[in-house]
Amino acid sequence: MKKAKIYLYCLCMAIMMLLMSSNVYGATLKSATVSKTKTYRWDLTHDGKADSVKFVIAKDNYNMINKLQIHVNGKKAYSISDLYVYRIQIQYVKISNSKEFLYVVGRGDSNTPYIRKIFRYDTASQKLVEAADLSQYSGAVRGIKKVSGNRLTIAYECGISLAGRIKWNYIYEYNSAKKKFILKSSTAAVKCAFTYDPGDGYTSYFKKNMYKTAKYITVYSDKLCTKNRSVIPAGKWMTMNNVFVNKAGKMSIQFKYGNKTVWIPCTTGAYGSFQGVNRRLAGGFFG
Repeated sequence: MKKAKIYLYCLCMAIMMLLMSSNVYGATLKSATVSKTKTYRWDLTHDGKADSVKFVIAKDNYNMINKLQIHVNGKKAYSISDLYVYRIQIQYVKISNSKEFLYVVGRGDSNTPYIRKIFRYDTASQKLVEAADLSQYSGAVRGIKKVSGNRLTIAYECGISLAGRIKWNYIYEYNSAKKKFILKSSTAAVKCAFTYDPGDGYTSYFKKNMYKTAKYITVYSDKLCTKNRSVIPAGKWMTMNNVFVNKAGKMSIQFKYGNKTVWIPCTTGAYGSFQGVNRRLAGGFFG
């Protein structure tokens, strides 16, 4: 009986060690902001041991970052020289000992060279290679919010002329065969993200994703905004439901109006579509 208990104890300990070594209990997610050359100790080479990951920063005469190199264990693994950003934001993701990634984002002004990519380390070439490119979403990317299994939840937020400040999440899943993170769906639930309250009475409605039309608005039945065009008059309430962004970065928003859903394209011509939005808009436009 005693031997059986000892055997059972040893078996349980062995299973626990196996689970811990395979990282079943949860992934690692670490964040950092780099504005000067700095080194971190993160495992990127898939051996379970911390590597030297050095970010080498170069700046121009205006103190803007214009060059970035990433060295892994003393060897240059990545380099880019056409940047114009204030700072580099990094997130280190470890899903398992064979799946470690770096999410690198350069924060700068609109329409300036930047970087928004997820990298993995290739042991054969000793280089960081692209696992996902998020550049098509302009300044909307806010970073990795959650890691669950092979999936990353990435947060987005931006200001648009149609509905003001909005935020949503996209899910990316790692495809081991392609060695890439693949976007699960380009349509996602969206929320109004206004924080400024000018006291006009609309804040409580925006918190519920409710918008009141300020003029006649052209709507469509599909997210590409090409089918069944119709018009909604001024003074009508609509509820924002979903956002869609295509690979070219063009966005449309789905609203519920009465008992049907409609889509509105996010263009500069949509400015002034809803009451209370214009007073709250400030920067970060996405059309």
